Amino acid sequence: MKTASSSPEIIYVGDPMCSWCWGIAGELAQLKARYAGQAGFSVLLGGLRPGGRETNRDLGGFLGHHWHQVTELSGQPISHEILENADFVYDTEPPSRAVRCLRELDSPREYEFFQAIQEAFYVRNRDTNQLETYLELCQKMDIDEEAFAALYLSDEMRKATADDFLRARQLGISSFPTVLLRVNDEYHLVARGYARMASMDREIAETLALV
Repeated sequence: MKTASSSPEIIYVGDPMCSWCWGIAGELAQLKARYAGQAGFSVLLGGLRPGGRETNRDLGGFLGHHWHQVTELSGQPISHEILENADFVYDTEPPSRAVRCLRELDSPREYEFFQAIQEAFYVRNRDTNQLETYLELCQKMDIDEEAFAALYLSDEMRKATADDFLRARQLGISSFPTVLLRVNDEYHLVARGYARMASMDREIAETLALV
């Protein structure tokens, strides 16, 4: 996460495996483009279920219900085939750590990689617990696979990812997605949960007009 400065910054707090974070992806991409050059944009990893041990045996019904809601409201495609894998473990730390690695390797593309992981999981049902899933994305995005793998498997990145989770909690954020606007040292809530681009744009414009 960037240090405070005089320029405003949009901070997206999310988790690559959060279904509503996938739902808001299109709206958020529009918002990011809308404020390009006017405000910075950074990702803060919230940690939905880091270290989770639950499988589709535990969560399948719950997830299927929510995934239908996400698609109905946002239009985002979701394949439900992965729910048929009863042994799939919902640990959100590995995909979060993969995103955190991009912050080290190519920070301007961090959110692009975040979105790529979302698409890989929700549309193509790739296994987010496997390093190979992320190496495939690295290959597609021309990211050094060896450098990525070394970082991903390091204790340094495990700690850095946990630090993101801690920072989110320190900001009082426990639900995802959450979008904040930082102006100097002050944080302003833009959205908590799914929101349309127009609504987030209005919140940011109104906040910036007052500071």
